[in-house]
Amino acid sequence: MDPDNPRGLTEYAPVYERAVKGLEVPLGFEDCANPTTRASRATAGSDHHTVTPLIDRFVIHHTGTTADQLDFLSRCNKRSSAPTFYLRNDGTVFELIRPGAKPASTGADWNWRSLAVETLDHTGAPDYAVTAEQLEELAQMIAWLATFDGGTLDGVPVSFTIDRDHVISHQETWSGTECPGPYLQARLDDIVARAREIFEKNTAA
Repeated sequence: MDPDNPRGLTEYAPVYERAVKGLEVPLGFEDCANPTTRASRATAGSDHHTVTPLIDRFVIHHTGTTADQLDFLSRCNKRSSAPTFYLRNDGTVFELIRPGAKPASTGADWNWRSLAVETLDHTGAPDYAVTAEQLEELAQMIAWLATFDGGTLDGVPVSFTIDRDHVISHQETWSGTECPGPYLQARLDDIVARAREIFEKNTAA
């Protein structure tokens, strides 16, 4: 079994250039039992009402476990969970759902407008800490998304500024969860500051 593709999924060149691999996970499609049509960003909410596709949020999650979750996220799992990105402790990123498609991660009112990252915990409860490499990569992803502001990413319009209105955690979208845990939640301001630093450095180059 390939630990970087445990389900033998179809691979593709990831849109996010820092990702090591793109995997066509079933939950990135309208029907995960028959993954042929990618999930559209044109509907939202439990009633599936029509919306104009847009990416204007970056949502940070955590796994809630230190066990690698790539296999779990690579199938039609019991939580119907598949983020845009999966981030391992060493900073390695897997793109599980193309940015142009809707992730299955934050909830029906948020999936249509966001990119989501599932961050593998380095320690368990109560802190659910992550590594320095993961903190840096989160900032890199945010800075990358900001380069598309006013344009399109994978065919979807982007309206994204590096600030705490646009970079949010799962618990800030739904009061029923403590995700991404106290360690990451307490560092969101620092992640945003680092992302802004990366963005300004790259755009000035």
